[in-house]
Amino acid sequence: MLLLVALLLFLVTLEQYIFGAEITPKVPTASLVWPPELYRRLSLRNCSTPSIQHAPARYPQYTGHTVGKWKRCSADLWTTGIFPAMLYEIKIQYTATAWSRIWRARRRSSVTDWVRLGRSWSATKVALEVNSHVGHDL
Repeated sequence: MLLLVALLLFLVTLEQYIFGAEITPKVPTASLVWPPELYRRLSLRNCSTPSIQHAPARYPQYTGHTVGKWKRCSADLWTTGIFPAMLYEIKIQYTATAWSRIWRARRRSSVTDWVRLGRSWSATKVALEVNSHVGHDL
């Protein structure tokens, strides 16, 4: 139970970092649905930076007391699969919002290939699972 609470807090912190939004659920955690306003704050300029365009040797794991300063870990920990999964989730949310359709119509292009990014960040995880036989949920 404690592990689930810690994981939920980690995911909330990760979404706050990526989207820059305060998350205060008004419904029980079991039926939690993120409001669409959360994804409108997505800074596409920041997400298109080279720091996330290529998977590094170390993955973001959690933030300390300094907001935006990530503690990084090696790729062989189970928590490193969470960030690639978040990239897939951004793609789902980004394409589902009316805001994104308006923005893409004005720019007439797709900003970031979120699926490609998710695959590049999770590629090292697949190799680790094959070589070490350590499974991951994501």
